[in-house]
Amino acid sequence: MTKSLFELDQQAGNLDAKIVSGLDRIATIYKSLYWEVSKKHALSPIQIQFLIFIKNHESRYNNVSYLAREFCMTKATVSEAVKMLVKKELLIKEASDQDKRSYQLMLGANANSILDELESCLDPVLSVVRKLPRDKKDEIFDFIRIVIEEMWKAGQIDVQRHCPGCRHFLKNEEAAYCKLLQKKLPLEEYRLDCPEFELADR
Repeated sequence: MTKSLFELDQQAGNLDAKIVSGLDRIATIYKSLYWEVSKKHALSPIQIQFLIFIKNHESRYNNVSYLAREFCMTKATVSEAVKMLVKKELLIKEASDQDKRSYQLMLGANANSILDELESCLDPVLSVVRKLPRDKKDEIFDFIRIVIEEMWKAGQIDVQRHCPGCRHFLKNEEAAYCKLLQKKLPLEEYRLDCPEFELADR
């Protein structure tokens, strides 16, 4: 029988297992930090994530279909969560100019105060990151970038607005390059979620 990555004796001498388990623990920490705010406002953590996403992305992404792909959920589940957010006046549904049968989602008047609370609840994580030396930050970011990129290439992540998936992105053995910005992309300028993203042919 294959041992689980979460078995402590398996982790003891297996660095790969420790890293995967550590990432799982960080994800749990994030959920816990979100939970404090979501509980206060009678929201689910995923509803909180919807609000964060809608605040920070342009209207073409802010609809039920895209949210379902972004968060790997069914449209029915997303629709139910959105329905409650609209009822609480945290979201507004606006008919699309192109298709009157579809809606774009916008933040309601009461949403920004909740999102301000969310910003501050992540301060403990930000505080840890700020204390790290620059070379360590570069290593961590490069690791995150590689994990996301490789999982996307393998089809395990459907939606990504990162550099490798964009039609403006070029890469050779020497460097990465953005045709839109017309410049080389060193590690610190590599984007995991780009507002100018345009899907490349795969």
